[in-house]
Amino acid sequence: MGLTYAVAAFGAAVVIAVCVATGPGRALVKLLVVGALLIGGNLTASRALSGGFAGSRHG
Repeated sequence: MGLTYAVAAFGAAVVIAVCVATGPGRALVKLLVVGALLIGGNLTASRALSGGFAGSRHG
């Protein structure tokens, strides 16, 4: 579980760095949305693959 949070933190650091380089505006908002989706998807997929969701091993 620790590695999952480490990768999520790395993703957040990359998103923040790109946002700082972009500057204020519509592109910044788009980057924040994409970054949130990236981190959320990473955490959700990691939890599903580790068996954290009921029924995720069926199929």
